[in-house]
This record gives sequence, C-alpha cells and structure tokens, in this order.
Amino acid sequence: MNWLSLLIEPLPNFNLLTEEFSFLIQDFKMDHQSELNNLNMKVRLRYENSILESKYPDFRAIAKDIEGFLNNYPNKIDYWEILNKKLTLLVLKKYRMLSSITTEIQVSPSPKVSYLRSSIVTRSQSKRRRTK
Repeated sequence: MNWLSLLIEPLPNFNLLTEEFSFLIQDFKMDHQSELNNLNMKVRLRYENSILESKYPDFRAIAKDIEGFLNNYPNKIDYWEILNKKLTLLVLKKYRMLSSITTEIQVSPSPKVSYLRSSIVTRSQSKRRRTK
C-alpha cells in the first residue's frame, strides 16, 4: 500500500480529528493598570470538526483583531483575567469556525509589580451555536 492510497481510502476510526493552530504575539506594549506593560501572548485556536478548506481564517487577521482590542481596551483598571475573558469572547463571536480559543497573556515585571504573571483563559462555543 502506498502513501497516496492511505490518504484516499477511508479507514475506520481514523476520522476523529482535532485540529489546532497557534501563534505568539511578542513584546506588545499596552498602557494598562496605570503603567506601560510589556505583554507576550500565546494564542491557540481549535477549529470546528469538518471545517471546510475555504473557512480557515488567516491568523494574521485574528492577531490584528487582538492587537486592536488591546489598543482600544476601555477599562484601564480591569484585572488581566477580566480583559482576557473579554478577549476570548470577542474572537469566538467573530470567528465562528473556531470551536475554542486559549489565550495566555504573560505580563512582564514592571516598576510597580515586580512579578512575571500570566492569565490563561480557554473559551469554547456551545455546540448549538457552532457553524461551519
């Protein structure tokens, strides 16, 4: 059996597929909590099962949406966890071909807070709301 026949012939129990894509936004500057913060963000996207090839999003558009959200975030005193929850909601509402998103916002130490800290949020769409 050659490799091409392996791809063409359906095999039982090989159709269970989880597909993810991740990217990193590094050294993003954000004025938040009364100081300029340096953020590193890990973003992991999980696609809907059986996503059509034409429905894959360009991750650069998602990254730009995230950067725009951070640049225009209105409540400058929110905890990072609150900001992160709102961010994941925005991405899932806009990119319906995603079944879930995990974002880790890592905040570098600063003069006011000397600790490296992270907020990690995973948000999934409910099955009845999902679309392909």
